[in-house]
Amino acid sequence: MTLRITVLSLAAALAVASCAAPEPPKVAVAPPAPKCEPPPTQLMTRDMAEGTGDPINFRSAILVNYTGWLYDPCKPDHKGEMFDTSQGRATPFGFIVGAGRVIKGWDQGILGMREGGKRELTIPPDMGYGANAAPGGKIPPNSTLVFDVDVVKVIQRGPPEGDAK
Repeated sequence: MTLRITVLSLAAALAVASCAAPEPPKVAVAPPAPKCEPPPTQLMTRDMAEGTGDPINFRSAILVNYTGWLYDPCKPDHKGEMFDTSQGRATPFGFIVGAGRVIKGWDQGILGMREGGKRELTIPPDMGYGANAAPGGKIPPNSTLVFDVDVVKVIQRGPPEGDAK
């Protein structure tokens, strides 16, 4: 008799379970949207490697390698579409800091770096190309720019503070 009650109980439980509503299908949940950050309104620098020697000052002649990207507010590193790089070129890019031959964000953002140093520059439009598109059409007007800059060589240091003329 006990065996019969157990079998009947088991059969009843199975019957009830089979009448229950089917389990809803699993739906994939999209990952949370990336946190978008508006571009900075002032020059931002982040040193990734310090380098050695004396800091670069105004009117120093230097050689650098660089890569530039359009600022992307939704990417974690803010590096959107790459628009230029010196990587793979026969010679690094050379200029004199503060001579006005590069965008203002570079002239100011390179100051204080050392030979062998690497720095990320985030440059607002007013220190980049402003309301104008850059030559070549890869940088739209009013673009915030992100650069990784490596100082390859300090060719000649600028005059000490106060002696620059």
